[in-house]
Amino acid sequence: MGFWLSTGWAAAPLLSAGELSALLKQPQSQTNPIRVVDIRKASSYKDNHIEIASNSPFEEWRGPANNPAQLPSLDKLTQLIQKHGLTANTPTVLVSTGVDSIDFGTAAWVYWVLKEHGIKEVSILNGGMKAWLQAGMLYDDEVPKIPTSSYVPTRSGKWTAERAEVVKAVNSGQVAVMDSRPEAFFNGDTRHALVKVPGTIKGASNLSFEKWFIPNNPNFASFVVPDAVKKVWAASGVRPQTPTIAFCNTGHWSAINWFAASELLGQPNAKLYAGSMQDWSQDASLPMNNVPNRAKQLLIDAKLWSDK
Repeated sequence: MGFWLSTGWAAAPLLSAGELSALLKQPQSQTNPIRVVDIRKASSYKDNHIEIASNSPFEEWRGPANNPAQLPSLDKLTQLIQKHGLTANTPTVLVSTGVDSIDFGTAAWVYWVLKEHGIKEVSILNGGMKAWLQAGMLYDDEVPKIPTSSYVPTRSGKWTAERAEVVKAVNSGQVAVMDSRPEAFFNGDTRHALVKVPGTIKGASNLSFEKWFIPNNPNFASFVVPDAVKKVWAASGVRPQTPTIAFCNTGHWSAINWFAASELLGQPNAKLYAGSMQDWSQDASLPMNNVPNRAKQLLIDAKLWSDK
């Protein structure tokens, strides 16, 4: 599946179940073996997991419920990274449930967090645990003992855009600010409960994260094949070498667009605005497009309230 082939231990961004199985059967480095981090809920992990996988539910890599796009403290992330035996050069594979495209965003978010904190060799199991089981691969229910590491990460900021940088991008017009949400959010027809105002950032283009997945796949959420990745991006109208900032509601959908741009297409200036619309909408002075009139906003508010 060419686009995640690797050389030596240079991690491929995506691995199929067969590719990961083959890697795990190879002789492992005594000092830096492959680590598999299962980011599903503890109950799912307990039922079945890849034999060497440790468990770290997605929520551990996010902020509190009222501000999930906020990164955990550096101290907490250091504890997590060390707990799973990771170092800067540890080959690390992330495993999510694989049930849908939204779930893939959990793996893309953790991938981004690890890259931002110096973990260089990261991969995602394409299709998650569902793909692994569908392929008939072996699994276990025993919890492995993972030696901890002493690695102390630092936050690079290389792949992160804060609000001030997004404002600068909007004003300059030289950076593609990309809304990763489905059209209904981009068009201001609905909003996330943590986003104050429907609509999108001024000047943003729209490329829904859903576009990256093979449609109507009944078995598991599978990222599109290599040629299709280029086609999906081309349809966005953004040139491949244009600097991009991806955003969504609270960060993890846009992590998919960042992952596609940075890791699969190799764009050198792709960043993620983790705060996304939750952060942007806090300041009423920031420019927005597609903001509905007050009557429509009240209707959206009423629907959100009734759906609770």
